[in-house]
Amino acid sequence: MNKLLAQFLIILFIVFEANAQTGVAINKTGAAPDASALLDVSGTDGGVLIPRITSVQKAAISNPATGLIVYDTDSTRFYYYDGGWNAIANPHQLGDGTNYAEFEDDGTLVFYGSSTTYEDLQIPGYSFLKTANSPTLTNYNSTGLYLYLFDNGSTLEEVQFTVQMPHGWKQGSTIYPHIHYMPADATSGNIHWGLEYTWANVNGTFGTSATITMAAPTSAASNRHLVNGFPGITPIVDVNNKISSIMICRIYRDADHTEDTYNGGVYILQFDIHYEVNTMGSRTEWNK
Repeated sequence: MNKLLAQFLIILFIVFEANAQTGVAINKTGAAPDASALLDVSGTDGGVLIPRITSVQKAAISNPATGLIVYDTDSTRFYYYDGGWNAIANPHQLGDGTNYAEFEDDGTLVFYGSSTTYEDLQIPGYSFLKTANSPTLTNYNSTGLYLYLFDNGSTLEEVQFTVQMPHGWKQGSTIYPHIHYMPADATSGNIHWGLEYTWANVNGTFGTSATITMAAPTSAASNRHLVNGFPGITPIVDVNNKISSIMICRIYRDADHTEDTYNGGVYILQFDIHYEVNTMGSRTEWNK
C-alpha cells in the first residue's frame, strides 16, 4: 500500500520543474521541500485529490502507465494499473478487492468471493444410533478393533444420527455429504449408499424427508480406506439455511439395488459434511 501511494504521489504531482539539487514543495507556507523528497506536499487543512472517473472512463484510458492510480466513482474504490486495473483494498480488507477477507466494524472476520474456505463436519462411525435393521458391530481385524459392518444380505441396513450446522457456515451455500468406508472383501464392485434427511431451523418444523444416493466403488483389496460423496445439498432459502439448524439423517446400504454390485461386506468409518465457511463464528450467539 505504501509503495502504491508513493507511486501515486510521484506520477500525479511531479508536474513542476525541479533542478538536480532540490525537490518540489507544495504548501501554503513557502517551506522548502524535505531533502529526501522529490515531491513534498504538506498542509493541515486539506488533502490530495486525484482524478475521479467512472468505470467506463477508466477502461478508456489509452496506454495507462504502470503505477497509474485513479478513483473509480462507480465502485467507490481506488485502482492502480500494472498491466490491468486492480482495486486497492480498504484498510479493513486483505485481498484484491473482489476476493478478500474483511474485518467489519464489530470485529467479525468475513470472507468474500473465492476467499471462502471449507471445513469438515464429522460424525464418527461409533456415534451412530442403531435400529433393528442396523449393521453389526464386528471385530474387523481379529484383534481388538471393531467397526459396524454392512453385509451383502437382502435386508436393508441402516444407521441414524443428527447433525447441527456450525456458526461459521455460509448460510444457504451447498453442503457436500461424504462417507468414509472400508471393503471387507477383496472383490470389486459398487455399493449403493443412501442418505435420507430432513432439516429444520431453530423454532422451525421438520418436514417430509428427502433421499439422495450414490454408487460408491470399492477396490479389489480389503481393509482399504475409501471415501466417496453424495450429490451436494442446496438448502431452501429462509427455511433450511440458518446456523444451528439441525438435520435428522439415516444412512443405509441397499445391497439388493441394481447399482449394488459389490458381493461383500463393507465397514463404515465415518460420515462427514464439507461446508463452506465465510465467517469466523457468528456475529451474535444465535444469528449470523
